[in-house]
Amino acid sequence: MKKFLSIFIFLISINFISTCNADTTLGSELTGNWKFSKASFTVPAQCKDVSYNFTSAGQILTRDGILTAKLSYELKKFRQGFILKSHYISINGIKSCQGIAAYYVMETHIHNKYIEIKKNKLKIYLGLEKSSPFLVFNRAR
Repeated sequence: MKKFLSIFIFLISINFISTCNADTTLGSELTGNWKFSKASFTVPAQCKDVSYNFTSAGQILTRDGILTAKLSYELKKFRQGFILKSHYISINGIKSCQGIAAYYVMETHIHNKYIEIKKNKLKIYLGLEKSSPFLVFNRAR
């Protein structure tokens, strides 16, 4: 019983230490400005000026033409990337570049996405299965 308890405490400690180490660098490569590059669907010309600014404080400032929003986000390591969980904090209430009401955009927001960061590219997938990316962003200079 003592041996089992010792092994159990050891495993818990290893898990805690690995979690702490992962959290200190988790997503640091995501922090910064990202500009829209391409999509897996046809994007109207007026919607190609989309940008995301990921802060180290766990917020995303996004701009879609004149629609602006602030979201909170959390990352969880998954496969070669992360699960990005995001939730709206505020939105300016102006229609999106596609003419969609801001609050509809907020209500239909997909909260969990799989993302990968490779060099200066941010790839966003809608599901957990890796297919072609839904959206691709380039790191802004």
